[in-house]
Amino acid sequence: MGLASLGTIVRPWTRAAAAPSKRARYFLSFYLGGGIDQILTTDPKKRSQIAPTTDRPYGDKDIIAEGDMQLGPFMAPIRRHAKRLTIINGVVTATVSHQTGALQHSRMKLGADFEMPGIADLIGAHRDTQVLPSVNLGDADEYTHTSTWFGSPTNHIDKVGLLDELGALSNEELLILAEQVEKGRGLFESQRAARSRVAVGNLNATAKLLRRLTEVPRFSEEKWSDDAVAQWYAKNLQQALWLFQHDLTRAVYIRSARIIFDTHFNNIELQKVYCAQFFEMFARFLDIIERTSLGGQPARDQLLVLASSELGRHPRLNSNAGKDHFPEAPVMLYGAGLNPGQFVDTGRETEGHPVKLATGRRQRGGHVVTLDDIGATVLEIAGVDFQRFGHNGRPLPFALAR
Repeated sequence: MGLASLGTIVRPWTRAAAAPSKRARYFLSFYLGGGIDQILTTDPKKRSQIAPTTDRPYGDKDIIAEGDMQLGPFMAPIRRHAKRLTIINGVVTATVSHQTGALQHSRMKLGADFEMPGIADLIGAHRDTQVLPSVNLGDADEYTHTSTWFGSPTNHIDKVGLLDELGALSNEELLILAEQVEKGRGLFESQRAARSRVAVGNLNATAKLLRRLTEVPRFSEEKWSDDAVAQWYAKNLQQALWLFQHDLTRAVYIRSARIIFDTHFNNIELQKVYCAQFFEMFARFLDIIERTSLGGQPARDQLLVLASSELGRHPRLNSNAGKDHFPEAPVMLYGAGLNPGQFVDTGRETEGHPVKLATGRRQRGGHVVTLDDIGATVLEIAGVDFQRFGHNGRPLPFALAR
């Protein structure tokens, strides 16, 4: 019935013995497919800071200044939250392929393969009272599918997902379904293969979810926008918060509809539309997080949010007034365990420079920030031993709360 994913990890995991005092209890990752344009958003440039061939379709006065933060004009909707964001520019993705980038993004690791667990899997495996390890909302394909994947692809904005379908069932129907899932578990319990053990764990979690859904208020979508795509973002963000509020999962992974930001033509016009749709809804979501509690604690101290793309946009325009792929991308973070600010200085063509780890500022011969480092930083904040699970990046001191 598609309720439990038969993963391909080598072994199931146990929960962490003890959680760090400052760990993020919940994790939300938003995959902005296609490549958000860094020079229009997280890494604005003055005319004197760019090469003649670098496209920057705005004036110096259009750069948004919020304290020490400098935002591009297309991030205007979120400026009220700028001082609480952690922005890391020039993160090396080492690919210009959407498929490789998607595989890496879901794992937060360079050179990732299909056998590796996702970043949400690792965090969710170290849950305590949450029912599911992780939930996937929005679009999905074979590159973002991971071992504890729970959900259904909704690559069209008018499609409903698995959670919506379950929400339409009565309590009696949910309990019957839970019983059937529990019976199906017996097909795998006698098998010794690692994949069978993962399947049993996923089926157990699914049955518990079905029973828990009879005890919590049903999800109800609120209208935040008349724009269909913006409302799609709104619904997924609302549903993620609902999952956290009722302790149904520890990690949520949301993927925007395929490669919406893949602007190989008319970059300025399309990025303007797509950025407005996302950032307006993201800002409203953060408004709610600022005044909401999770588990009796302020949500901003319990939730770690990550938003990024699988690759970046090239600094130069192509012949179609668009921008092609670039093997570096910005990462936006918010919430628990973070040191707010803007880090990694970039060059005249938005290329990231090596930095001093203590400050995140440019240093000759310093550290080159890669996707592996973002993965290690997220896992560190979540209280997961990243080295145990093959993540060879390093937590970034400049990004961690002091």
